[in-house]
Amino acid sequence: LRHPLMQSGLSIMLFAATVWGLYLAFGTTQSWRLLSPAKRWIFFILGLCVIGLSFFSQLYSLSLDLRRGAFPYCADTIAIPAFGLTYFYGALTLTCLVFGALLTAFFRPLPVALFTLGDGKGSVRRWLPTIILGLLALPVVVFGILGAAGSSFIGTPAAVVALYLVESARSAMMPSGG
Repeated sequence: LRHPLMQSGLSIMLFAATVWGLYLAFGTTQSWRLLSPAKRWIFFILGLCVIGLSFFSQLYSLSLDLRRGAFPYCADTIAIPAFGLTYFYGALTLTCLVFGALLTAFFRPLPVALFTLGDGKGSVRRWLPTIILGLLALPVVVFGILGAAGSSFIGTPAAVVALYLVESARSAMMPSGG
């Protein structure tokens, strides 16, 4: 019980620090609202940072679990999952770059305020990105919460920034006027 409590506490601190950092970088002085990144390339840089931190978090999790005795001490205990993670995150990076490039084609001028629904015209144009990107955010939330109390707690900032990027993309795809 000791490790999950410590990891949960660290996750809460990492969550708060990440939200604070996002607000300092993308917040407005006039209100509490966050804005999306002002340039499209910032989406890609933040996305690559999310993938890199997630990868590091998973490798650190394997190493931490090995030190805590969750795996037997033999040569292939964490080597095979580490190689699998390397291939998975390589494919994930390529997929996210292609998917991100396709998404940015539908962006309106940046920066935009987050959590907007647009001007009410074109109901499909408003709700389709919300549903699709909401489904994309669902596993981020689930794995972020599961990892927060687990040994991959270092990935909490990656989950927060990933959710910020998903909401920024959704808001940037809304029709103008909202």
